[in-house]
Amino acid sequence: MKKLLLFLGFLVGILNIASAQYCTGGPSSTFDSNLASASITGDAGTSISYTGCPGVTGVQDLTATSSVTLSAGGSYTLNVTPGTCGGNYGNALEAWIDWDQNGVFDASESVGTWSGTPPAAQQAFTVSVPVTASSGVTTLRIQQQESGSLPLDPCASYSWGSKTDFGIALAPPSITCFAPSALSVTALASTSADLNWVDNSSAGLANIEYGPAGFTQGTGTLITGTTNNPESIS
Repeated sequence: MKKLLLFLGFLVGILNIASAQYCTGGPSSTFDSNLASASITGDAGTSISYTGCPGVTGVQDLTATSSVTLSAGGSYTLNVTPGTCGGNYGNALEAWIDWDQNGVFDASESVGTWSGTPPAAQQAFTVSVPVTASSGVTTLRIQQQESGSLPLDPCASYSWGSKTDFGIALAPPSITCFAPSALSVTALASTSADLNWVDNSSAGLANIEYGPAGFTQGTGTLITGTTNNPESIS
């Protein structure tokens, strides 16, 4: 129950995202080029589903109202559709996530790019959350810039296009390999034994370390990647 309450508290916390002081810029006109849609499904039923137009000048800051939870080490799909609220002109589009939460969209934090003339087909960007990503709140920025060229400057000011910020709640890594249980020894003889366990991850393989009673873990005999259960040792 305590873990559940903590997790629920974490999810409630994403509704009150306090964004870092990111650079602004963005379009000065509400006409023509504009992000048509953006969506991503995260953990615990969270998701972002955005539809553009009418256009917004400057940065459209949706971090407090549109957010998703992603886990360190996880992989997700960000779908974006380059669009227009008026005329059709050449564009470039880029998305960033501030993984290190330092308030800067670094070039290494780009998660997808596109260039062409909208309206265009939906683009699928693979979002791989760094295993080292710290838990906390950060920002996804999607910028569409008319007459822009890649790589885009996430701080740029321009005439037509859009710049939209969404909230990202970074969670600890999801548990994908659960510890075994019901460890036991059968067929015990003077020089052999069978080791048994319940595979709670349904992985079908395991690493085993064994030694004399009281041995220090890391100094025993290691068996890696066995598919046997029980595993016979001698």
